[in-house]
Amino acid sequence: AQTYRQSGTDYFAGPLSLQATTDAATCQQWDRHFVITRQEINAFRAAYQADPNNLNLGNYPNVASWPAINTTPGFDRFLAPFVDVNGDGDYTPAAGDYPDVLGDVAIWWVYNDKGNVHTETGAPSIGLEIQALAFAFSTTDQINNMTFYRYRIINRGTLSLTQAYMGVWVDADLGFFSDDYVGCDTARGLGFCYNGDNYDDPPTGYGSNPPAIGTDFFRGPRGDDGQLMKMTNFIYYENDFSVRGNPSNPIHFYNYMRSIWKDGSPMIANGGNAYGGSGPLTNYVYTGYPGGATQASACPFNPPAPGWDEASARNSPFDRRYLQSAGPFTLQPGAVDTIVIGVPWARDANAVYAAGGEGRIGSVCLLYQADDIAQALFDNNFQLVEGPDAPEMEIVELDRELILKWGYKNPLSNNYRENYIQRSPVFAAQGFRDPYYRFEGYLVYQLRDARVSVTDLQDPNKAALIAQCDIKNGVTTIVNREELNVPGQPQPLIVDKVMVSGKDEGLFYSLRVTEDKFAEGTDPRLVNYRRYYFMIVAYAYNGDTANKYVRFILGRNNVRAYEAVPHKVEFEKMGTVLASAYGDGIKISRVQGQGNGGNLLRLTREAEQQLFSPPYRANPVTYEAGAGPFTIKVVDPKLVKPYDYRLVVNVDTTVRDTITSPTGEPVYLVKEWDLYGRPSGSGQPYQLLYTSW
Repeated sequence: AQTYRQSGTDYFAGPLSLQATTDAATCQQWDRHFVITRQEINAFRAAYQADPNNLNLGNYPNVASWPAINTTPGFDRFLAPFVDVNGDGDYTPAAGDYPDVLGDVAIWWVYNDKGNVHTETGAPSIGLEIQALAFAFSTTDQINNMTFYRYRIINRGTLSLTQAYMGVWVDADLGFFSDDYVGCDTARGLGFCYNGDNYDDPPTGYGSNPPAIGTDFFRGPRGDDGQLMKMTNFIYYENDFSVRGNPSNPIHFYNYMRSIWKDGSPMIANGGNAYGGSGPLTNYVYTGYPGGATQASACPFNPPAPGWDEASARNSPFDRRYLQSAGPFTLQPGAVDTIVIGVPWARDANAVYAAGGEGRIGSVCLLYQADDIAQALFDNNFQLVEGPDAPEMEIVELDRELILKWGYKNPLSNNYRENYIQRSPVFAAQGFRDPYYRFEGYLVYQLRDARVSVTDLQDPNKAALIAQCDIKNGVTTIVNREELNVPGQPQPLIVDKVMVSGKDEGLFYSLRVTEDKFAEGTDPRLVNYRRYYFMIVAYAYNGDTANKYVRFILGRNNVRAYEAVPHKVEFEKMGTVLASAYGDGIKISRVQGQGNGGNLLRLTREAEQQLFSPPYRANPVTYEAGAGPFTIKVVDPKLVKPYDYRLVVNVDTTVRDTITSPTGEPVYLVKEWDLYGRPSGSGQPYQLLYTSW
């Protein structure tokens, strides 16, 4: 067992050999924490995907030094988790392998209980190796105030561990260390600490309406019946050496995990301190909602029933420690068990969820909500909403001009045909009527250089927004809210940040670029034979009225920098001559159908003459270039061929749009259409070139 080494040490750095041995050199070699960020992993993966032959591992030191493989003879080869891209069973970053971790920042380390004498408990060593992964997410909601811990526990010894318990020891020292209360929620499997009064004393305290913090077994050990266990015991003890105080020998540590006091007496649900007196035996202490029925009625997040808590027990706030455990279970020699623990934190700074201004109790209420969110995140395998995949971009290089065009070719993309929709487990846990994010639009950036990543897009010195488009659905400006905890301030600072100013004019899929947003001097025009870099991202929106914090999310996947070099085109393909330019329209002839598609129509002179001359009919009806019932324009002048095209619309698949015309009439969208083509003047049958369905 281990507290914070108040009186000794039971665990030591490094793995154990397959014979459960270690030495000082191994301990020294592994006496460190390995830190990795999602940003570094993503940058590494993007660089490898862009050019695997010129990958500079020096730019990704934590990926390169990730301790995935132990080459020491007699030890298990595999340590820190990794993605084996080439499937060769080794960790080879040069071949694209990278750490397999959770969160936006993660810390991995390994330790054992056989490196030396147990000076904390005085107990003999067991032969345990523990591989730990701590991780957290960078978000603008409650998840930002949580940390998570995954422990892979391996019995390297030769004996079966029977009647074993796994315990989490917590000395929260919540602000000022000597004014704390503790409690638990048995239904959630949550142990927690909160302030004993509504003012947390300086110099380390939070001031008025202090927060609460908790720990939860999301995945406990596997019991002998094969079922995963949650919290089976919750006990507190004081920072003293009384019968309810600090443990000092092996049986004290073991008994605390079984809800037994130092003198061997069991916990009693006596309404007081759980020691002695009359009442039933219990494995859990202080299970009621703090503050009684009045406070419970102010909490909307399914609190436990009021009853036994530290205030009702008339305890004085003190330097409390608590221990929550799960057991008993058996760990056979060579067996592996995995424990996952979450640590949520919450603060009701304005006493919204408490009666009588008792924000410290409201913080416990918010902690229940935070724990439910954390549990939902665990149930979703810690996968946050990814957002819509970015489309593939192609760039047409012309004389002092670039044409950016984008779309989705991969049917496995989560935004193929712009159908992205993803349920947020966090919103679902909060009871939102609409817990789904849906694709909303695109943002196109010019980057200063190839080193700029998606995390730099808000830095005007590194990225410039050159285009934005979104679905025409009434959604315009999207704002995310953050609450920043400022040291010394009694309440968090609320910041509303405009994430996108949507034009609400519909989507487009190409862009003509003629100016350099990072040009120096007075001439902003693109320069031939100079490298330019661009990035496109897709974003999604959730407009549920209960969502005050994260309405806008950027897609995380398929985001990369694209390079282009403008140049003269006449040197291509032994002399290229362009007969069109970006944006040029073409003449359209209507063979069948009616309507204008909401566009301004302009007939050719020949069509007008036919309509005003006997028999006053034109078939087909031909429109001037760019003035037909639907819009067609040249996007890539290099690909325009002398073809005749035929567009066939299936009118039986029209669907009513969510918007109306300016006159209030309904607008209908065509769901299915086909494009055919043949070389001009060839007389050949038309061939299918594209279908929308």
